[in-house]
Amino acid sequence: PRYELLISTSPFYTRHVFSRAFHWTEILESGYPRTDVFAQSFEYEELEVDMAALDTIRQCRARGSRVVVYMPTFRESAGGSLFRDHLDLDRLARFARDHALVFVLKFHPRFPVSVRLDSGTPILIYDHDKDIYPLLSLTNLLITDYSSIYMDYLLLDKPVVFFPFDYEQYIARDRQIQFDYDWITPGPKCQTQEDLEIEIIRKLDGLEDAETVRRAEIRNLAFIHPAGGACERIWMQGLANRICQARRF
Repeated sequence: PRYELLISTSPFYTRHVFSRAFHWTEILESGYPRTDVFAQSFEYEELEVDMAALDTIRQCRARGSRVVVYMPTFRESAGGSLFRDHLDLDRLARFARDHALVFVLKFHPRFPVSVRLDSGTPILIYDHDKDIYPLLSLTNLLITDYSSIYMDYLLLDKPVVFFPFDYEQYIARDRQIQFDYDWITPGPKCQTQEDLEIEIIRKLDGLEDAETVRRAEIRNLAFIHPAGGACERIWMQGLANRICQARRF
């Protein structure tokens, strides 16, 4: 299909991603409306967030806990056992208590994972049908694998740790990756839970080294409008288009 208007975030994405995947009449490098919440105030209730999780996160932050959000992408070829095989939640809870952390697990709407947690555990399951973008500014670190969520998270200038424990299986059975994975992902790649725990503490304690620079490099490629305002740009462009169309007639 040919789209009348396609939204992009930068010339880099227009050239290397969208030009290969879509046909369009016009493309607007406005940025995505979903990231406008990073740069403006809003009412959480109006944005379909998981209010129970929000309340818990606020309480934990008030007690001095740091918030780590884990957002794996969906898999076509595996079920919830894939995560249980690579992530011991009891061990993760002990790790969280030892380091004053709270983990928020947000699974993909197409790949919800059912897990059982003890009462009082420092691990939250975020409603997979709710929007977590408004809460990302309350987090301290993101863990993901191949999800594009990390690219938007770069706008917050917070550390990202990658957990691609099934990389070979994923690219063989699920989907290819648009760029060289090591190049496009500015953060450590962990294959085991032990490595993951080490990198979480390193990043939260500020041992970033060159990764801060790498995040900025990728962010500057991906976004030409890092400070929000996408909704306004799209609205104004749409208004301009309507004025032009009216003048033709």
